[in-house]
Amino acid sequence: MVSKNKKRLEERKRKVADRCEDRSIIEIPSQKRRIFGNDEATLVIEGVDKENGFCGEQASAILPTREYVAQQLVIAIRAKQLVVLEGPIGCGKTFLASYAARELNIPLKVMQMGDQVDSKSFFGSYHCSEVAGQFLWKPSSFSQWLSNSCLILLEDIDLANADVVSTVVQLASERSAVLPSGEVVPFHKDVRICVTISGKGKKSGILDGVPVRIELQQLTDDELRRLISKASPRVAHLAKTLVSIFRTIEGAPPTANSRQLTSSDLLRGCARLNKLTDLSSNMAIFTELVDTWCLADPTERSFGLCKKLADHLLITADQVSFHLFLRQPTFSHDERFCTVGRCRLPSSPSLHGSQRHRLGHTRDVLQLMERLAVCVQNREPVLLVGETGVGKTSVVQFLASAVNVTLKVVNLSPYSDADELIS
Repeated sequence: MVSKNKKRLEERKRKVADRCEDRSIIEIPSQKRRIFGNDEATLVIEGVDKENGFCGEQASAILPTREYVAQQLVIAIRAKQLVVLEGPIGCGKTFLASYAARELNIPLKVMQMGDQVDSKSFFGSYHCSEVAGQFLWKPSSFSQWLSNSCLILLEDIDLANADVVSTVVQLASERSAVLPSGEVVPFHKDVRICVTISGKGKKSGILDGVPVRIELQQLTDDELRRLISKASPRVAHLAKTLVSIFRTIEGAPPTANSRQLTSSDLLRGCARLNKLTDLSSNMAIFTELVDTWCLADPTERSFGLCKKLADHLLITADQVSFHLFLRQPTFSHDERFCTVGRCRLPSSPSLHGSQRHRLGHTRDVLQLMERLAVCVQNREPVLLVGETGVGKTSVVQFLASAVNVTLKVVNLSPYSDADELIS
């Protein structure tokens, strides 16, 4: 009986390997597989380097317990239905849409919604030309996407104005749009629209009438452990401990300016740990997890989160205080490399000696520059928050000068939009 089960399991694995050699799917016995309704989500791991514990760019892995809802989404999108994905931040809404786009072999276009978008500028706007009194119509990115085969994902549509929500629902049902000038927007026959709701905005009665609605729940601890094991195999043996620590940090009482942690933060921290040379060093693990989980809050709450993290890793309060308030990272650079604390970045070659940007090497500056360098090394986006004149731009300028790369600065205002930023 046991040998028959083994043979069956090997045959199933062989079929999966034949279907896609680059895909790695977590297999569980079929008798233990549970198929749920709309309360399940799909999560896709993509863009991962095998050398660092990640899969290839086109590889994807779906949790077996969440395959059903993924297929339901693919069927609805293939039928050109407007789909509403509802769930808290980090539950896998965007990953679910990216999987559906990959299954349908169409590109995914993502647009973040907000209250600054109205139904008039949604399709484009008029711009001044060189001729006095002449205005030219410039279509928006959304309007251009409608003329191509793609899946358009409108994130957090509950934050948009009611007229925008009504326009999207009408557009998806009629599959046509008319500009304020009376011109008809070209609508590709293979364009699909999907929207997400995170619950941060107001409840819209218009979206309640959309027939296809998928509600997603937060990832469970077991699902998070599976994802860590697949995305960061070097820390697979620490997955249970890392999830437990993450739940402790996530469950800390929030303040008015607190940032809510999501599963993306957990996977980002595990990706950093996956690159550590010595996983037996609790201090090295503490350093990476502090940067990704604890330092996005005000000082008092951040210090409390750091102490909670230190308790799990058996790090004393004196070590925490030294790491946060007394430690001064070293800085050095030459023609080939720039080293800031634990991070080493390659310097770009230059034919002429450019003047270095000057900045005082205080402890606070070096600590901030080390954290920025690690984010640059891991290609992570960074948001620096502070009053005018505290040195946010200066630190970035100095780091760019140290690695000998050109820094592009764009000044934004409340009136800036995505089209102006990209173009």
